[in-house]
Amino acid sequence: MLAFSSSETAVLKRKVDITGSILPTAARNIDLYYELDSLYNTQFRITLQLTHERLMSHIAFAVQICLQFPDALLHESVQVALCLGKRLGSIPYILADTSYGRCTFECRTAKILLLYDVCYQHAIESIVELITSEFPNVVVSELATSSRSPEVEVETKLGRNFKLLNGSILEEYSIVFIGNDGSTLSNIALTFLDLYWYDPAGVKKLEQYNVQNSKFLMKRMHLIERIKDAKTLGVVIGTLGVSKYLVAVDRLKELAKQRGKKLYIIAVGKPSVAKLANFPEIDAFVLVACPENSLLDSKEFYRPIVTPYEVELACNANREWRQEYILEFHHLLPGGGHYQELETSQSHTPEGNADVSLVTGQIRMMPEWESSGSSVSNSDAVALKGDSTVSTNLTTGSEFLSNRSWRGLEQNLGQNDVVLASKGRSGIPQNYDTDLDTMS
Repeated sequence: MLAFSSSETAVLKRKVDITGSILPTAARNIDLYYELDSLYNTQFRITLQLTHERLMSHIAFAVQICLQFPDALLHESVQVALCLGKRLGSIPYILADTSYGRCTFECRTAKILLLYDVCYQHAIESIVELITSEFPNVVVSELATSSRSPEVEVETKLGRNFKLLNGSILEEYSIVFIGNDGSTLSNIALTFLDLYWYDPAGVKKLEQYNVQNSKFLMKRMHLIERIKDAKTLGVVIGTLGVSKYLVAVDRLKELAKQRGKKLYIIAVGKPSVAKLANFPEIDAFVLVACPENSLLDSKEFYRPIVTPYEVELACNANREWRQEYILEFHHLLPGGGHYQELETSQSHTPEGNADVSLVTGQIRMMPEWESSGSSVSNSDAVALKGDSTVSTNLTTGSEFLSNRSWRGLEQNLGQNDVVLASKGRSGIPQNYDTDLDTMS
């Protein structure tokens, strides 16, 4: 278990790293600083009640509480223990060392949710046996397959099924992922806040993966601003097997219509740089795919590639930013756990819809307020010109195609003579039959 904790020798030789001067908190501020009142009224009261029920069959009542402090706060441990002991009726013990680190507490009863890459499926039984010898409360995830009927109490996230222990919630678990640094780790890190990562093929050390302060998350935040600036969106169908993908496309249509953005549906199979480069009129692409393939590094693409959740954050005013990233689009649809209704048209005001772009620095306004006093809002509306002639204002994909300098391969119907099919070359590229005739 040295991969999951440091050795005892390292603990004894570790130097206490405390930056800055040690200023003890005043006794009257101990309660406020450590929130002892709220801590006792919530977590400790529940813990004491459960402990009382479990121990009543053996002894009348007994409870021992241990407080563990990091090195930087050890000088205030006595005051905290005395203040907390007045509320509990007994002075708690103070623990001043830890075999994991100064910011981690030791608890054999800690709940762990184990996620792993598919390449470690063959060794997962040995891994679980090794972990449960130190931490018995381990929940192991399994890949979600269509052959198994889903159970009622089983939760599914990112294509993985897991069943939590009785009476527990997901927020009580520490998430541990076994695998390399890749797209799977990025997806899991965006979904779970408290994540620990172990790479057997890398440094072989358990590390805390903090995606909230990473450049990857900052890049995704930048893409949300690009969506707000975009006037034309392209929905790329990246899956045909995930259920409700057509419902997700309809949801994107509603979001684009509400924000006055044009939207086109594109089916190119597996997205690539060459395929999406054929649509230069698209300002941003929205990839509708499974969670494993939703996050694409758009560094090589000419236009950014975003997820449906990022479109929700950019176009739905009722959608607020959450630290948890939602990669499974069916959670955003009606009936899903994270569904949020669209903003009603009655709440639209010129002041409320004005926004400043963080990318260009220009003011963004809703299309209905850009042309003030104009009663023509639809792109296909009929308008009367001054000379009493009728014209139609059509802004569709055909206009972009007509303005292109190159429109792709052209058939040139009626311009070439019709000839019979003739025999072509045969052989291999290094030795065609026609080459032999030329040499002879």
